[in-house]
Amino acid sequence: MTATAVAPDRHPGLLPGASELKVKLVFADRSGIILGGQVSGGPSAGELINVIALAIQKKVTVRELDMLQIATHPLLTSAPTVHPLINAAHQALAKLRVTIKELPPLKKVA
Repeated sequence: MTATAVAPDRHPGLLPGASELKVKLVFADRSGIILGGQVSGGPSAGELINVIALAIQKKVTVRELDMLQIATHPLLTSAPTVHPLINAAHQALAKLRVTIKELPPLKKVA
């Protein structure tokens, strides 16, 4: 299952040098674990790629990604209210809730 989001890489988006960031996330249909992602956009795209890579390595679920707290800076990142990583996860969670009424409980990994 996939979800996408688009947002400017600065906030407000009208700041000089702002670029559009596009994020696509791929999650397992039943478990909601992140399987992959794509990012395109300006210079800050690399930071989002690093976050997605860490999420894949740690087998983060869509629920965890949706609730992730991300620090932002006006000249370096999207606004927290429109952050494309969080918004893509939020869209994926909504899709999963339609497909599966309730996701299985999170498993503790030793």
